[in-house]
Amino acid sequence: MLVNNSKLIYLIWVKDIARIGKLVVYRPQYTENEELIAAFRESFKNKWFKSRDLMEAIKGGIYG
Repeated sequence: MLVNNSKLIYLIWVKDIARIGKLVVYRPQYTENEELIAAFRESFKNKWFKSRDLMEAIKGGIYG
C-alpha cells in the first residue's frame, strides 16, 4: 500500500521449499525511504501499464 507517495506498507511472501505449496509470509513492513518507495511505485506502474495493454489487445481481438 502506497500512501501519498511518501509512506509504504509492504508484505513479503516466499514459497517454503520444506513444505511444498505453502507460503511463508513475513510481517508487514513500513518505510518512508524515498528510494524504496520509488522502486515500488515504478514497478507497480510498469505492471499496470502492461496489463492495460494486454486488456486492450484482448478487447481488440488480437488474442481471440
